[in-house]
Amino acid sequence: PSYLSELSGRPFSSLQSIFPQSVVCGLVRNGQAKLAPSPDLLLMEEDKVVVFADCPSYAQPDIMQLRRELTEEAQAQSQTKPLWQDAVHALIPPAQTDPPAPVTEQQQKEGRKR
Repeated sequence: PSYLSELSGRPFSSLQSIFPQSVVCGLVRNGQAKLAPSPDLLLMEEDKVVVFADCPSYAQPDIMQLRRELTEEAQAQSQTKPLWQDAVHALIPPAQTDPPAPVTEQQQKEGRKR
């Protein structure tokens, strides 16, 4: 289904809110069933979600909920760091955090002699 591409990269634990009328119990990846995988397991586009539901219509994802969550995540990311910031840091390295060491009297005298 087309919604699987939108799930790609999300943790397995995020699925229950997207399938509110069923119980998400695992997934099939590369032909192997993984029941109760780690909540942190990141979903891949080719994964198939395994759910228990009373009828086939209850096994359908709530696409609107998925889109709301994706929108909220994108807004939260954009509020934490502007997109241009990465590009600027790639071109201009961050300023040195330690101030330069003070110049000693000996260094000052040597500088005047030159």
